[in-house]
Amino acid sequence: DVVGVIGPSGAGKTTLARVLANAAVARSGAVRLDGARYSDWDEEALAQHIGYLPQRIELFDGTVAENIASFAPKSAEDSEAIGEKVVAAAIQAGAHDLILRLPRGYETELGPSGAGISPGQAQRIALARALFNEPCLVILDEPNSHLDQDGETALASAIESVRARKGVAIVIAHRAGIISIVDKLLVMRDGRIVEYGPRQAVLAKL
Repeated sequence: DVVGVIGPSGAGKTTLARVLANAAVARSGAVRLDGARYSDWDEEALAQHIGYLPQRIELFDGTVAENIASFAPKSAEDSEAIGEKVVAAAIQAGAHDLILRLPRGYETELGPSGAGISPGQAQRIALARALFNEPCLVILDEPNSHLDQDGETALASAIESVRARKGVAIVIAHRAGIISIVDKLLVMRDGRIVEYGPRQAVLAKL
């Protein structure tokens, strides 16, 4: 499924995204993947199954390829195999062509916080990072905040690709264009879920 999360500012959407991405710990209750609580998973193993695009894009000082593969497991996997996954993620995110137009393509060095590229380019590279190695759970927090129409189209295609491989995408968004492709809609207010169900049924109530 693709689940859209909507609600006013301060409703708790980003906190929910952080907890689902294992970037923050829930004060009560539990988040489970395949029936096992996050706390029962080995953290590195869990990270291989979760892709996360935070609201505040955080690229680091390094190449574009290194940024996309920053969540690659610290295993003996060779650089060629990782490189293939980097390109596959960029293609899925609709970022491959824009990366090739950079001065040194995938080997283009970025400054601190991704300095040297536009916010829209940074968002699509960060989306490729979230899709790296085809995680089963992908959490996207306002993934279209800096995107133009081409970027929105690429984002929709990326979300469709997660659905096609039987993954789960959770999308926090304000723009109607992305909400129109979700299967289910979750509405938050004051830190609570106030509506959840099939998109059309929830929209009818709103």
